[in-house]
Amino acid sequence: MKFLKTLICIMTFLLGTQKVFAERVEYGPRPVSVTIPFVDSDRDLVADSITFVFPKNVKSINNKSKFLITPEDKNDPNYSRLSITPMVKSGQQKILFTLVDGQVIKVKAKIISNAKYTVEEYQFVPKQTLGAKRIKGKLKVTDLEVMGSLIAGAHLLGFKEKKIRRQIRCGYWGLKAYVEKVYEGPETKAYVIQMMNTSGKYEYALQLPKVFFEGQDLNRSIVSHSTNYRLVPKKYGSNKATLKIVADGNVHIKKAHICKKGEQVVQKTYLKPKPEGKKL
Repeated sequence: MKFLKTLICIMTFLLGTQKVFAERVEYGPRPVSVTIPFVDSDRDLVADSITFVFPKNVKSINNKSKFLITPEDKNDPNYSRLSITPMVKSGQQKILFTLVDGQVIKVKAKIISNAKYTVEEYQFVPKQTLGAKRIKGKLKVTDLEVMGSLIAGAHLLGFKEKKIRRQIRCGYWGLKAYVEKVYEGPETKAYVIQMMNTSGKYEYALQLPKVFFEGQDLNRSIVSHSTNYRLVPKKYGSNKATLKIVADGNVHIKKAHICKKGEQVVQKTYLKPKPEGKKL
């Protein structure tokens, strides 16, 4: 392959197929090639979806007849994270994704039904920001690479790890948040935060694109990831989330807006699922 790929997660093996959480793709003016597996894990005749992650929101998509493309979260659309579902078992198509800043990312997507490995997420990164760079004799990694290591549970070279337990006030009595770990590098800081819904009445929707720090470097985007974006009462589902945030080295958790009431978190009354009626 002509583009640079970096695997950022621990690989597992399922039914003889190598499974990769995420793969990073360096893009430029020329088309980049990706493989999209046609996998029907629940045998409902509809293929499983994978995720495309872009550096900015996607404004328009052209030439996508072989795929169903929608925001990953339909309830809280984020147009920088798109769900890609192949509609046919094999084939190839060049899809054009136009970002809000006018950039056009040309993706040559190939559908394979017997892929040797499957990728759950493709992360598209401009050429000039991908990979390690040396500045003043020191190794500098990108924020996406730091996040990839955090997700994979890998050791962060050049970072000092601190284990703490500091509470973050969210503004909702039923939502608790604690900083669990802080990673400090020469120019980068990363946080691992545990969040939990303790309410039996409300659910909480996380809106990570709205996370920010007072005084942060406005020329540098915050990279965030959560294991769960909708925290429901424990009795009815998953009430916990692990949130990871990567930002510039000058930020401080005391000036963070991570789970502020009505900003990064929205509270809603949880609607219990209706019991299924008896079959006649």
